[in-house]
Amino acid sequence: MDSFSRIALHEMVHYSTMGPAHGLEEQIIDAKNADGEYAYEPERCHGLVDEDQDDQPGLAEINADSYAWLGLDAWISRKCAADPNEWEGYFTQDPPDYEPEED
Repeated sequence: MDSFSRIALHEMVHYSTMGPAHGLEEQIIDAKNADGEYAYEPERCHGLVDEDQDDQPGLAEINADSYAWLGLDAWISRKCAADPNEWEGYFTQDPPDYEPEED
């Protein structure tokens, strides 16, 4: 999962339309853990909300890598589900149909 797709998704969420004008009201950033290092990779993203580590859930909400890993995990989970039509996970609706619509 640590591939170009994750990096591209990470960088896309930094785009200005992903923050202030769209509900979070803060720009998506590269948050840092309490040790001053960036919260990249799943363990460090989780560390932002871990009560025994950083305990800063607000940072997880604006951390670009949190969104990148969440998106990839949701995609992989759906693709690997025994029956994708009955997939349950982070999202309550199926992803939009990206196939071109026929006229």
